[in-house]
Amino acid sequence: MAHEQDPDATGQYLQRLAADGNIEGCRFLAEQAQLGTTIPAAAARAAAESCTLLASRPTLRGYWRLEAAKILIRIDHSGGVDLCVRLAEDETIRSDWRLDAAEAAVNIAVGCGASVFSGLAGDPTMYASARVYAALRVIRYDKEHAADLLVSLASNRGLSQESRVRAARSLVDLDPTRAATVCTGLLESRQTPRNPHDGVVTLLGVRGPDGVPGRGRLGGQPGVRPLRPCRRLW
Repeated sequence: MAHEQDPDATGQYLQRLAADGNIEGCRFLAEQAQLGTTIPAAAARAAAESCTLLASRPTLRGYWRLEAAKILIRIDHSGGVDLCVRLAEDETIRSDWRLDAAEAAVNIAVGCGASVFSGLAGDPTMYASARVYAALRVIRYDKEHAADLLVSLASNRGLSQESRVRAARSLVDLDPTRAATVCTGLLESRQTPRNPHDGVVTLLGVRGPDGVPGRGRLGGQPGVRPLRPCRRLW
């Protein structure tokens, strides 16, 4: 109504609202645009510029940089996706926020999913659990490459045993043969805690989930050999 009564004054007000890095003003404009309200072009440009400035500011907390990029997506899809991809690749930002940035980008531009999540899965600065999650997201785009990533993660002695076991479990349906090899290696590691160890034993078929020997999911795969009863595994 105000826009109809005095469009110039309203446009100037909205432009000021979005200027000078006012993230809440930018959020308001984005919400109004989604509701179908006509936003003056100058105000939309001001909001996009403010969001780009905030998302690109390295001294700003990662959470707010991500919020600015997400708001920009609602105003300018292409610019917002580019910013989210850059944030996903930024090693100074927390792993969970980087994953969130990747998800926000992929929700709009599905085609960038494989490269973004592959990069996160292979990034040693990411938390181990986040790297496994990223590898699992690659399955949607390229199952063979996802299997390669999971093998690499499950074999990486620098990662937590829990994350390595999760990667091995996730590999079972993609590549049972390589999963069997990886699980055997994990099982023989003296560092494997008992709980993850039990999950690997079940997968290998040394014993099934009900405790019966030889009924695990990988029990029939090449390279899976019975364990010697005298061997201490934890």
